[in-house]
Amino acid sequence: MLVAFDLDDTLVPTTREFSVGSATGPAPYNVVFRERIRAGGVKLLRHIGAKHELAVYTTSLRSPIYIRAWFWSLGIKLNQVINADTHASAVQNTDYRTFTKAPKLFGIDVLMDDAPGVLLECQKQGCRCILVEPQDINWTHSVLEALDC
Repeated sequence: MLVAFDLDDTLVPTTREFSVGSATGPAPYNVVFRERIRAGGVKLLRHIGAKHELAVYTTSLRSPIYIRAWFWSLGIKLNQVINADTHASAVQNTDYRTFTKAPKLFGIDVLMDDAPGVLLECQKQGCRCILVEPQDINWTHSVLEALDC
């Protein structure tokens, strides 16, 4: 199963606040990768990654190489990275062009996202989406329970 996570406001606080982990990653990587993953996120991703393939699906312009290297520095292997450019290229001239995210197009089985609009889009595409609420302090448990991991 391919499980994808959104970055902004799901794993990384940008417009919404939530608790982040205490470290950005081991030296010397913490000089390059300064963003912090949500508290419990690294452990959760490693756990899920041991059983399933992992992806990041973000509407940001962070480069796929940057994202892969950042997660690798945290001990997390990503099987796929979709950013805004990858998404735009893939959806043009398809029925998915009106969606902000098109997990079905990329073979994603489950998408974790904070946006209720993305949840609705996934339902229209016939793709499973788990809404990760920024205020959910037990979010890792909620994700594992929803994934049945």
